[in-house]
Amino acid sequence: LDVAHNLLKILPKNIVSLSNLRILRAEFNRLVQLPVGMSRLSNLELLSVEGNALMTIPSEVWALKKLDHIDLHGNCLKEPPLELYARDYKFFQRSRRFRLGYAETMGRRGEMENTMMIKGFFKGSQTLDYLGVFDGHGSVMTAEYVARNLHQELSSRLNDTDPVEAIRVSFQNVNNQVLKNKVDGGCTALLVMITGHNIFIANAGDTGAVIYRNGETVRKTIDHNPSVPGEAVRIRNAGGYVSDTLRVNGVLAVSRSFGDSSLVPVVIADPYITVTHIPQSGESLLVLACDGIWGVLSEDESCAYARSEVEPHRSAIKIRDMAYQLGSTDNLSVVVLRFR
Repeated sequence: LDVAHNLLKILPKNIVSLSNLRILRAEFNRLVQLPVGMSRLSNLELLSVEGNALMTIPSEVWALKKLDHIDLHGNCLKEPPLELYARDYKFFQRSRRFRLGYAETMGRRGEMENTMMIKGFFKGSQTLDYLGVFDGHGSVMTAEYVARNLHQELSSRLNDTDPVEAIRVSFQNVNNQVLKNKVDGGCTALLVMITGHNIFIANAGDTGAVIYRNGETVRKTIDHNPSVPGEAVRIRNAGGYVSDTLRVNGVLAVSRSFGDSSLVPVVIADPYITVTHIPQSGESLLVLACDGIWGVLSEDESCAYARSEVEPHRSAIKIRDMAYQLGSTDNLSVVVLRFR
């Protein structure tokens, strides 16, 4: 049920009688409360109520056993409900340190194959944040699998391993799981982990990140595609080839991704990793986006749109909508984080 982008102040009381309802989208209305009896929606898997005026979330929502995606961003909640940290929801989990927002759309594609995982207060720490954007191809299944498992794999390794090595091994291990479980399709991936004053950024494929600080825009990822000389050599050394259309074995436009079992070992999930520091002065922000955004907007343009709004959520919406208006034919996903 999708009633997003209306002027609703309340949802109909009898909505809770829809016992088979799996998805409820009510974003960007004027809701001040959710209906009594939400516990009757026993099959609800996704609840998206971002951009409303909710001050509290009924306790019965947290008893919904099938609910695994909840988006509360942009409401009037003074603090994230403690229940958010009790289960591994796939949702926007507010950072305790930074203002951040996201926007996405299926766009002109026939289905949505992108997904993301945003976890402020990662591992229960106020100084640890995790952001992930996953751009699927061939199916959403690999993107969903990686979104659900990559942060868990990383979490299990951070205490005993250098963060860079923990990220690298986590990418490899999750990709091995995808291949072993024969998950459909493939996905590119972008991971950002902010711990203390350090920012770790890793990507495989063409999902990328830029940092804006003190008037300068810096790309912090590289696009893994067959046109990159080093990637072309690696592809040939692995027994593959680059077609005249610049596709791996004539099939795939990226040279690194999760899954894509038919192209292994030519296509790998080894990430490019950079480490930088949180800017200590001046205006600064971070933009994460899929190739559907970067294909029509430059780094400078994206950061300019991000800076044009005070709230990161509105910045993300503006970037997404501009990419669509400029003719992007892909799924669109973008995250904006303001350091200050």
